[in-house]
Amino acid sequence: AAAAEALTAVATEPASAFEVAGTLPYMAPEQLRAEPLDARTDIWAAGAVLGELVTGRRLFDETIQAKLTDAILHSGPGALTEPAPGISAGLRGVLRKCLKKIPEERYASASELRADLEGLVARAAPLPATTSSGTWAWSRRRIAVTGGLLVIGIVALAAIWRGGWLRGGTAGGRIDSLAVLPLANLSKDPAQEYFADGMTEALIAELSRIRALKVISRTSVMQYKNAMKPLPEIARALGVKGVVEGSVMREGDSVRITVQLIEAETDRHLWAESYTREAKNVLALQSEVASSIAREVRVAVTPEEAQRLSAARPVDPEAHREVLLGNYAITQSLTQRAGIEKGIEHFRKAVEIDPKFAVAHTRLADGLNWEAFAGLRPTVGPCAEAKAEAEKALELDPQQADAFAVLGGLRQSCDFDWTGAERDYRRALELAPGSTVARYNYANFLGAVGRHDEAIEQIRIAEQLDPLSEQIGVYRGQRYWRARRYDEAVQQQRKVLSVYPDSVFAKWALANALTSMKRYDEAIATYLSRKVSRPETNFALGLAYGLAGRKAEARKVLESLLEKRKSQFVPPTCIAIVYAGLGEMDVAFQWLDRAYEERAFLVDSVKTDPLFDVFRSDPRFEAFLRKMNFPK
Repeated sequence: AAAAEALTAVATEPASAFEVAGTLPYMAPEQLRAEPLDARTDIWAAGAVLGELVTGRRLFDETIQAKLTDAILHSGPGALTEPAPGISAGLRGVLRKCLKKIPEERYASASELRADLEGLVARAAPLPATTSSGTWAWSRRRIAVTGGLLVIGIVALAAIWRGGWLRGGTAGGRIDSLAVLPLANLSKDPAQEYFADGMTEALIAELSRIRALKVISRTSVMQYKNAMKPLPEIARALGVKGVVEGSVMREGDSVRITVQLIEAETDRHLWAESYTREAKNVLALQSEVASSIAREVRVAVTPEEAQRLSAARPVDPEAHREVLLGNYAITQSLTQRAGIEKGIEHFRKAVEIDPKFAVAHTRLADGLNWEAFAGLRPTVGPCAEAKAEAEKALELDPQQADAFAVLGGLRQSCDFDWTGAERDYRRALELAPGSTVARYNYANFLGAVGRHDEAIEQIRIAEQLDPLSEQIGVYRGQRYWRARRYDEAVQQQRKVLSVYPDSVFAKWALANALTSMKRYDEAIATYLSRKVSRPETNFALGLAYGLAGRKAEARKVLESLLEKRKSQFVPPTCIAIVYAGLGEMDVAFQWLDRAYEERAFLVDSVKTDPLFDVFRSDPRFEAFLRKMNFPK
């Protein structure tokens, strides 16, 4: 009784005057949502503690925090829905009333709860006077019915509450940096992983529109998918003050997403909310969730950003599904070629299903651009189609930052329109300052025109947004390489390889830097150490052989490239570079001119890329640069 009175005293404090955080398994739905609290919030916690003591396990026993939050908001307490001979029907009813989702349906005070428990005690038979192991189960049930454990639960609850649930702000001040960890797939169907990953990426993209908020990019956070590491450790690795966890489920024509905001330093849960919308309104759902998170972390959202977050049209659910499947194919396929080709197939389907879906047009444009940029097919054909798709996306939605980034890349690599490319890149960053794709594409542009310090700064920002990204790390080294800062380039690529020792990309970039430093034997050994199917078709290896005077080996690489070109596309730029390494400049320039006509891989980097240094002493190279219309 004394313990119940103590809880009553705590429960009558004006809890709504505080910001409340707590231990997740015992937090009421309204507490997760950061709504006003009163004594009924304490009743929920009392029921959760008592239920755990009686059943021997937590009533909401999900081990993944995102799923636990969703269960508290939507599901009944599992331990009370299963057969439990140790709990009387009366006690089960008391606990269920404590744990009603709607506060008004719970006990109004600890006094009411105590009265019902005392009623159970009055109706119960006396305990048998035995301590033998054979009658222990019966004794345990009688202890539960008498409510003796309630005293322990209430005292523990009061101690926990007094010990630090009430707080006055976050330990580290305003949360201005976030990591959105991979949303859990609640469907229990592995085939739905694409949907959970896609919604994670979409939420990151929405939050990245807010200039005042640093949001970690997809590449870094996806490394923590299904990871069981403590949140403070994850936050330190990513350099953020707050973490967003959540879950998502698509069922029939509806989508449900549950998200929670956690203070990283203390691992305290600050807010949670659940949203259910029709699948056709999934874009508005993404924006609504992002707006809610921005509001909870109290960052400044400009009127323009607020307008962008609220401007979402309905979308055909099947078109949205095709876009997510396309994104998933690109990130999960075993080879770059297979991923891009499969992604483009899905994006085309999405455009056919819903021609007014701007994101589908953007993703198709990006896929076509990447297919050419990666040297998988000639650029001339995809240029026109990709540009048309990007422009269509902007016609449908002028706020599409990714469409501007794609269009900037197309102006750069297809039109050699340097002024127009920079304008589009800058607009992309105005609309989504947290976009790492826009950052490293702009950095590539700046390096291509010789503005190396600016390029390095853009990559530095991208690295802050995506600190665990192998690709960004390699790009940073390449920016040093383009700037002829070879020692720093080598150091950066070795840093990447210390984390990703089998990185094909980092080894290629490291070997390029070693070639530029005339450390040919090291470069060749590094090229050959890459785990690729056909190392003999690496044009950069052919260049290193040629510069090292190993002409026969260089010619074998050249022959392999020419043979490969008979059955699939090989950028003429690559063949031109190997010929130049062999000193056969007439034929090298013929292939370089062909690369210009085809708008082939790397040709837009010819001004500053060290791979083209073998051309620079030839007078024809200056004429070639003039034809490229590079800015002064």
